[in-house]
Amino acid sequence: MPCGPLDDLLWACLVMVSRIEPHHRAFSEGLRARYGRVPTAGLPRITRLRAGLDLFGLFDPAGNWLIFLQPPEEGDGAWVTDYPAGQSALRTALDMAALFRDYKGNDDSVAAKILDVALARDGKAAAAAPPLDRALVLAARAEIAVALGEAERANALRAELCSVRLSDAEREECRIELEAADELERWAVGP
Repeated sequence: MPCGPLDDLLWACLVMVSRIEPHHRAFSEGLRARYGRVPTAGLPRITRLRAGLDLFGLFDPAGNWLIFLQPPEEGDGAWVTDYPAGQSALRTALDMAALFRDYKGNDDSVAAKILDVALARDGKAAAAAPPLDRALVLAARAEIAVALGEAERANALRAELCSVRLSDAEREECRIELEAADELERWAVGP
């Protein structure tokens, strides 16, 4: 059932499902079978199923947007997280980029600009953000570069990410985020 028009998109429809992964896998496999890869840009396309988010978007060739959503289990809380006061500018930028990347029509180009500006400002700031925040933003931007087909930019971001000093505990804490670009490449291209 259409929910309403959204800018360049024709319609958006919310589809509530009990388990998100099987639906994402089925659509990904179908797109890979049809196009030889999983399209993550243009039309049609599917958004990535990101760790910690139980939703993904599917855009058909006409621009209609299906949002598949798995509601949180009883007691799990809501989809939106309360972010702590006093977080770094990089963490705030990461939150804003996630809003555009994951909720506002999968707008990777806007999310990329947000992260690029934040990284440039942090590099010039007298008190730079903690290394973990920089690593998370670099990892998110590398993933977006892969999604946008910016291979050279993705490689440069990965190289910069490798140079960020993190403790073993920090690296393990955000392992999924740090490996997201590699995972996206494997998922989009397939076996």
